Amino acid sequence: MTDRNNCGACGNVCAAACINGVCGARAFVTSIGFTGSLGGLTGADALCNERAARGSRTGSYRAFLSQGATAAGSRVLDTAYYRFDDRRIARNRMQLISTSTTALDNPLSITESGTELSAAVWTGTIANGMPAVDLTCSVWNTVDASAVIGDSSATNTTWLSDGTQQCGTPASLYCFQVAP
Repeated sequence: MTDRNNCGACGNVCAAACINGVCGARAFVTSIGFTGSLGGLTGADALCNERAARGSRTGSYRAFLSQGATAAGSRVLDTAYYRFDDRRIARNRMQLISTSTTALDNPLSITESGTELSAAVWTGTIANGMPAVDLTCSVWNTVDASAVIGDSSATNTTWLSDGTQQCGTPASLYCFQVAP
């Protein structure tokens, strides 16, 4: 029941992964923090993939970051997302940016190595899922600014938007699987 090319009783083909017989994808919070000078979205994606490899995780990952007119949610698949302990985070992309009091099913607090982590996480995203245009470490390329951060232990909108932080202070990244 984990073959992404033949998932579940109906034999669905999944875009990223088959998790307990259901199409979906994995997501994690990085176990280490980085300054906000990430090298843009491309650099942040590379850090996610490097951390996934260190945790022996398969697939291709993107950082859940907003930049300019690009909302973080538009950078990930519209599928269910699961932590590495198989607990569901969200049913779909819309739930990730929900403004309800319990936006997520479970906090995105499991790292690439499978450990629990409560940390500040770079998002550059306000609570409604839209980019925080001027609060993205100058498009993730400097430590001389500030950016919106989330809280990896939260299931309400603070998972995405929990204030701002100076870009020279390290924070983790949320990494979402986008391909097998």
